[in-house]
Amino acid sequence: MIKKLLILSLSFMLLSVPSAMAQDIQKTQIENEQLPITVSVAGSTINVKNAQGLVMEVYDVTGKKLAAIRIESNDKTYELSVPKGCYIIKIGKMARKVYLKDKE
Repeated sequence: MIKKLLILSLSFMLLSVPSAMAQDIQKTQIENEQLPITVSVAGSTINVKNAQGLVMEVYDVTGKKLAAIRIESNDKTYELSVPKGCYIIKIGKMARKVYLKDKE
């Protein structure tokens, strides 16, 4: 009887471990989503906040990908060497239309 109880309790513990790990992963994803990604533009400089570890993709208005840049920190500034005009910035699931000007 004791063996059966030990086996039953051990199997219950083993089955509960993956769900606990899944809860930790969900908490991490929720924590990452709490701070909104912000993009600001000054001339041809783009400032990105709260996007560490994500990739910023730059597209022209025809949909051609011009650049893909990995964001190394939570507050990062990038100087884009593209002609002035409208561009689409995509970071994770967020996409924004921006207008880049000559350096100010």
